[in-house]
Amino acid sequence: MSFGAGGTYTSAKMGGVRIQNWSGAGGLQPSLAGLSRADKDAAVRELARLERALVTLHHEPVPAAAPYHVPLPAPADREKIRLNREKELLANINFFKFTQRKAAKDLARRYATAEAARMDASQPNNTMLSPGKRRRSGGC
Repeated sequence: MSFGAGGTYTSAKMGGVRIQNWSGAGGLQPSLAGLSRADKDAAVRELARLERALVTLHHEPVPAAAPYHVPLPAPADREKIRLNREKELLANINFFKFTQRKAAKDLARRYATAEAARMDASQPNNTMLSPGKRRRSGGC
């Protein structure tokens, strides 16, 4: 830490021992000088342990990635498509125009079959992601 007077002061506590250093004109001397040899050795061992912990932190084992199951998309609901299309087509046809209504219902049925097949074909093939399941065919 610098106090702006041209010197820096450093203080750390390791293994119960406080180490201080003042660099600059007339600064403090390190307090390790007054310690016994055993205390100095303990401080060095603690410092080495801390350094090892910092250097080997990235060596911790990481669990291996496991493949995950991606559910297959549901096949297109042909009946729902047919009902929606039939409703659209019949909205403009008089109730008593039986032939036109029958033709509209037939057109809605063919449209639903084609649209469901198109939707199923546009979905990605997930057989590689979940080998235990097979995609259902587009039938009713």
